[in-house]
Amino acid sequence: MVHAPLVQALLDPTRYPHPVDDVRLIETHISWVFLAGNYAYKIKKPIDLGFLDFSTLEKRRRACEEELRLNRRTAPDWYLAVLPIYGSVESPVWTGSGEPIEYAVQMVRFDETRQMDRMLAAGLLTERQMDALAETVAEFHEKHASRSLDSEYGRPDIIRNAWEDNFRQIRQWNPPDGCIDRLNVIERWTADNHVRLRERFVERKATGFIRECHGDLHLKNLAWIDDRPLVFDCIEFDPLLRWIDVMNDCAFLTMDLEFQGFFPLSQRFLDGYIERTGDFDGLALLNFYKVYRAMVRAKVRLIRARQEIGENRGEGAMQEFCRYVGYAVSLIEPVPKGIILTFGVSASGKSRIARALTQRLPVFRIRSDVERKRLLGIDRGSDASAGFGEGIYSPDATRRTYERLLVLCERGLDAGYGVVVDAAFLRLEERERFRRLAAERGVPLVVVEPRASVDTLRRRIRQRSRGVSDAGPEVLEQQLQILEPLTEAEQADVLPVDTENDTDPAELAERIKNLFAPGGR
Repeated sequence: MVHAPLVQALLDPTRYPHPVDDVRLIETHISWVFLAGNYAYKIKKPIDLGFLDFSTLEKRRRACEEELRLNRRTAPDWYLAVLPIYGSVESPVWTGSGEPIEYAVQMVRFDETRQMDRMLAAGLLTERQMDALAETVAEFHEKHASRSLDSEYGRPDIIRNAWEDNFRQIRQWNPPDGCIDRLNVIERWTADNHVRLRERFVERKATGFIRECHGDLHLKNLAWIDDRPLVFDCIEFDPLLRWIDVMNDCAFLTMDLEFQGFFPLSQRFLDGYIERTGDFDGLALLNFYKVYRAMVRAKVRLIRARQEIGENRGEGAMQEFCRYVGYAVSLIEPVPKGIILTFGVSASGKSRIARALTQRLPVFRIRSDVERKRLLGIDRGSDASAGFGEGIYSPDATRRTYERLLVLCERGLDAGYGVVVDAAFLRLEERERFRRLAAERGVPLVVVEPRASVDTLRRRIRQRSRGVSDAGPEVLEQQLQILEPLTEAEQADVLPVDTENDTDPAELAERIKNLFAPGGR
């Protein structure tokens, strides 16, 4: 109420030191954002919500300065300055003397229709944006997010405090009675899994995966500007919510996409992120953090519902709170899993099919072309062309690559997901090792065999654009010579795919889903 006159005054276009035709206000549960001309001005609400405290002017100033510092990591051209506001709440001015009455973060304004939440609603968010976003987030985590090894951040007790505080705050804001039982189920599941994953948390901290991340990586804080992703508005008010596991950061975005019914885009982002980073170990924590993130969003919607004054004003936010609770319940249900092997020479269509399956099933892709280069310390985009049996295709490199694929497959299964192993599997021995793993784990194994004529294969490999794979015509010819056909026993598990004609990956995914289901064979 103290700031109501200030908010009203800043809606006047004449209050700004640059041309402004009109001012539009965006209000969140913790801030006001004034869109004025070519700029945006963000002011913190003078509130203490427990998980953040902006109750004094000095705390708001420090929060503004942190917001500027942190967001310049990903959006340096968009975050301009922290500006003091002078005068009075009834008559604020941007230049003056004496003590400021408030502070604002000044940003360059962008086209709001390019925010990714709006693009999603308009049907404009595509695989292309997800691929670019995966690269952007991976680069941020690897190059710009400082690592924490010696601090308290990322310790199991700190992680426990975060989710316990979240549930406590939800209950303080008086959730509807109809959600209490489900809240109890989610909280018990979270507590049980926190205990189960304790050693994983310790390992992740020791190996440098606790970093100064974004902390609020959902679609409203992402935009597509100048044909590339813009990541903005990270968590500034509490370092404990920002110094987190990188997979916790990714879980927010994947949860956000899934919650809104866009599982394929969620999987596309994760597939690209893991291919870039090789962080297969993080998959063990993904679902835990997705549940946590769903409950963070639930809390925010509940707070917003309770902040709305007037008859039925908070009804939409309360309904969304209940939807988040229902979604979190769905996440704690185990998913059917198994192993999918691709089988075929270069240019047969293995990678295209494998990636399509990751967008339709709860599976993750392990790609031999990428892991081969990672093992040898070669950037996945670098040209490492060599003749068959030479360089990266030497017998030793191939043996080590398939050993690595087996290890990563085990990790994917341990994390609770199915796995697509995107490799040629030309030799029976290579395939048999995965068949034994499936038998040991009691999960089904499916072999997807893309089929095309030799003439088509030769034409494709001559014409295909530069990518991760360095296989050329010579490699293809050698592969055709050494390929060991599937045995009669293996044929029982084969799903052939005619890649000379248009194939429906959704139909293939449905067949695999049925095979993975209990009693599917």
